[in-house]
Amino acid sequence: MDFSYLNSISGGDKEFIVEFIGAIETSTLPLVGEMMEQFSEGNHKRVGELAHQVKPTIVMLGLEGIKTIEAINEDPESATEEMIQQVKGELEQGIDQIRANYAV
Repeated sequence: MDFSYLNSISGGDKEFIVEFIGAIETSTLPLVGEMMEQFSEGNHKRVGELAHQVKPTIVMLGLEGIKTIEAINEDPESATEEMIQQVKGELEQGIDQIRANYAV
């Protein structure tokens, strides 16, 4: 994980970091949950749309999952449950690491 982008936009402001974590927990993680639901229902087009919405957060956190989310976005038919779980896991780890790094 590379928090250089997050550092540049937050300026180390802990209040901003807390709000950012909150946004991930209330917006981004539910989108990933919806991706899983839509995948289970075979709605690949919607999975791709959701991947597009999740991508900016993955970029901001500098997660390795960027390749996975881009693959899902570009070819939703190729998405697998494991790919979506990987993205979810990395986001959760990112939140934990931000909390640890910024003591929030």
